[in-house]
Amino acid sequence: MTNLLSLSDLRTQFATDRGRVKAVDGLDLTVREGETVGLVGESGSGKSVTALSTMGLIDDPGEIVSGSVELESAHLADEFRAQYKNPEFVDGDVIDLVQAPEEALRAVRGSEIGMIFQDPMTSLNPSLTVGEQVAESLRLHQYGGRRKDSWFNAVRELLPRISRDIDDEVVERTIDVLESVGIPEPGARVDEYPHEFSGGMRQRVLIAIALACQPRMLVADEPTTALDVTIQAQILDLIDDLQEDLGMSVLMITHDLGVVAETCDRVAVMYAGEIVEEGPVDEIFHNPSHPYTYTLLESLPSEEKERLTPIEGNVPDLIDMPEGCHFAPRCPWAKPECTAGEIPYKQHGPEAVDHRSKCVLDDFDTDEYGTEAMVAKETSEPSDTPLLEVDGLQKYYQQGEGFLDRVLGADQQSVKAVDGIDFTVFEGETLGLVGESGCGKSTAGRSLLHLTEPTDGRVVFAGTDLSDLDSDELRKTRRDMQMIFQDPLSSLDPRMTVGQTIREPLKVHELPASDPDVRGEVETDISGIDPTRVTVTASDEIDAIVGSSDGVATAHVSVTVEGSEVDVSVEERLRVDVEVERDGDTVSAVDVTVSPGESDRERQRRRVHQLLDAV
Repeated sequence: MTNLLSLSDLRTQFATDRGRVKAVDGLDLTVREGETVGLVGESGSGKSVTALSTMGLIDDPGEIVSGSVELESAHLADEFRAQYKNPEFVDGDVIDLVQAPEEALRAVRGSEIGMIFQDPMTSLNPSLTVGEQVAESLRLHQYGGRRKDSWFNAVRELLPRISRDIDDEVVERTIDVLESVGIPEPGARVDEYPHEFSGGMRQRVLIAIALACQPRMLVADEPTTALDVTIQAQILDLIDDLQEDLGMSVLMITHDLGVVAETCDRVAVMYAGEIVEEGPVDEIFHNPSHPYTYTLLESLPSEEKERLTPIEGNVPDLIDMPEGCHFAPRCPWAKPECTAGEIPYKQHGPEAVDHRSKCVLDDFDTDEYGTEAMVAKETSEPSDTPLLEVDGLQKYYQQGEGFLDRVLGADQQSVKAVDGIDFTVFEGETLGLVGESGCGKSTAGRSLLHLTEPTDGRVVFAGTDLSDLDSDELRKTRRDMQMIFQDPLSSLDPRMTVGQTIREPLKVHELPASDPDVRGEVETDISGIDPTRVTVTASDEIDAIVGSSDGVATAHVSVTVEGSEVDVSVEERLRVDVEVERDGDTVSAVDVTVSPGESDRERQRRRVHQLLDAV
């Protein structure tokens, strides 16, 4: 089977004030013609940066510092040889996309390689209809609409197409593509804008754009994350059908191992910028040879498991990564040799199977994993006290043809996004609200908090009818009612730092605040000195930063004495004040006090850091 896409020793880095982030660090990966390869791993492991590097879409301050991304395409190679004089980025039928100029990459993107991006609202142009955005790719690559890069042509593309009606054939093809990805009434919705679609529907539009020109290679970055299970199955079937009809290859980037098991031929497991294990899907799922792959599989829910076993810790800082295996600090089977030098790849499984793993261990005892000590504590049972009561909640949207229609009271059709729902949530309970994309789940959530004013119905929170509250009272109530929005980048202000964004509600609600009924305690770890010579005290107000449980806020303090030096560390983001008594060069006593800080500004800053740690 011929290699269609080959990534060799690919290294992509981002320059920051703290140093260079090694997002992709020496990655080797091959996708053959007609093959589906899954690239899996946790958030922050480098999957999306790999996809963007493949497409030549890395922006400042990022850059591909070394390696190659080679695409096999005989007709494009001939086209580039005719367009450029002795192009260095073309070797036979192989094109090195890392060395190719931007104009050549524009000929590749969409026609030979299509990409489904992860975030619909940052990928779709809010000022263009969805039909126009699908048709753009068709015109560029299939209907002779590609123009030379120039300022004049760039401005022409930005201007409204009032006098340039899309060719009927392009319109028909656009409608067919939208219908193929499950857009209802595509002939009517072709003239709508992205904000008129639900999150799942916008994801389908992205998929339509990527598949419009039937590319030979599809890079799918979390293509079904925002879709319900029924549409997810349709999209995966669609991709399978295109593979069968066109021989299309797919690089499927996902955290959903179920999607990998269903659709992929081979899987590459990525961690901290590098591939730690690669092989056929059946071999990887039934014979995982790297501890990270095994722990990922153990995190999957199944009928046999009462509780999931989480992987302790987080993906390491990609700036100052330690030598050896990057997973070693989180690995239950780590040995001293895991942190010494470069870790080689080892072959596993039958001789005829290409199954490699970047681990010093030939095997590991899986019976040690998932013991009761490692499994999360049982959650408390919900009470029988209602916290939220929803009665007959409705949210209708009017569809007037224009301003005059609304003023003159012309007949208007209503979109019944939420049409009379009732439910109750009890204290300590988790209620799941499920359904297909576009059924009204997100609208119901916004209506509950009165972020969108309900058309009718009652929402009672902790005994208070929210419709009786004015804007100031609603704002105070939202301290106890919060919403995690579906689309991060359309919810976060791009002009504010992450710290400013998290701090804003703390300032609005004058937080963090301490509960006077909570007392502060410490758990200590003392070494290098007699523990009786160490005093560690916690302010009763530390719950403002670390929270509390059963009326107690706990700080974890470590005191280490080596010679005349004293090192004090606190697991939580608390202020530490240390007083040391010495007898000559010998430390005779240590007095430590931990507190949330003195000023509101300091407490808010520490709370922001603690929240970032928590997530």
